[in-house]
Formats: sequence, structure tokens, C-alpha cells
Amino acid sequence: MAAGVPREELYITTKLWHSDYHNIEAAMRESLRKLQLEYVDLYLVHWVRPCIDWESEDWKVTNPAHHVIWGNMEALVDAGLTKSIGVSNCVMPMLADMLAYARIKPVVNQVEVHPYFQ
Repeated sequence: MAAGVPREELYITTKLWHSDYHNIEAAMRESLRKLQLEYVDLYLVHWVRPCIDWESEDWKVTNPAHHVIWGNMEALVDAGLTKSIGVSNCVMPMLADMLAYARIKPVVNQVEVHPYFQ
């Protein structure tokens, strides 16, 4: 944009990290601040999976339920902070479950291939 490219001609994507599952809007606003933008075109939930405390006796899940996380992602669209939402590295059973409750369906499941598997 500093080179004169209009914002509308750029497609900007960023991700929600596991550490930010408990305050998704604040994480988005921090990303927007760092990017110096009013909105992004795509916001992804990175590695859709439960965060488990393997040290606890009962292997406690430490993140909110995925339907809660996704509802907060949908709220970002409603607030105009992102144009669309998606997932990253979401396995098919979790994606099928998400499709059952999502008001706004994920526009993409971005799959990253770890160098180990290449």
C-alpha cells in the first residue's frame, strides 16, 4: 500500500493462534494493529484441535469448545474485522462437525505440509 497499491486490490490473510483462543477479538484487533489495517480478507483458525494439558491427571482440554471458538470467529465477520473466515489443518471429522453448527461456513481449509512429510 505504501507503493500506491489500493487496499482493495490486496488479499490479506492472517491466523488465530492457539494461545489466543480465549480472546479471539483481542487477537484479531492486535493483528490489525500490527498490519495497520481496518480489516483482513481472511482470518484462519490455525490447527483446529483441542489443546490438552498432558501433564494433568485427566488430560484436561484447556481451550474453549470449538463451537465457541467458531462463534467468536463469526462475530469478527459480523463486526467487519474480516471479510471471511476459514480453518487451517482441520481434519475431516472436525470439519464435518463444524459444518453442522456453523452459521458462516469456513471458506477454506488451508493445509500445510510439514517438511518432514515432503
